Amino acid sequence: MLSNTKDTKGTIINGSRVALDRGRVKSVLLTLAATLALTLLIACGGDKENFKPAPPVVTIAISPDKANVEAGKSVQITVTSTGGTDIIWPKMTGGAGVEGEYTPINNLAIYTPPPVAGTYDFTVKAKADTTKTATAKITVIYANPTISITPLNATILQGATQKFEANAVFPEYPDLPYKG
Repeated sequence: MLSNTKDTKGTIINGSRVALDRGRVKSVLLTLAATLALTLLIACGGDKENFKPAPPVVTIAISPDKANVEAGKSVQITVTSTGGTDIIWPKMTGGAGVEGEYTPINNLAIYTPPPVAGTYDFTVKAKADTTKTATAKITVIYANPTISITPLNATILQGATQKFEANAVFPEYPDLPYKG
């Protein structure tokens, strides 16, 4: 019975010496790899002339997506987008688009909604795909007014009357105090 052995010149199989040519083995492996790659390319329907990369995925996001703002104050809005970084900002013409005022700088906007209580939508679009939008809902709230009553203390005899005066100053309308 013959056994397989190995020495420095190759492997002996069933009593015969088989020499290994490393260069030939490497060449066969490279040919096999190239054939596999070409087969995969053809099987996937790819060719150089008609190859078109997949379009980029377009997303757009806005932060914050909700905010409460005191009347007359501003909020900073940040917009991020992928697949095309250009942003279509809201239009400010003829009452269409966003109400209030804003100043866009790159991907930021400082938005000042009207000083009237309510919720205002600030909507942006991705220029690469205008079906992709993001909206921030900005709610305008009134700050608590400063209220004063005079006199603070009064002693009144039974059957007598005392006049009190109340004053309210609203932060969003400092030039319009309420007296009553």
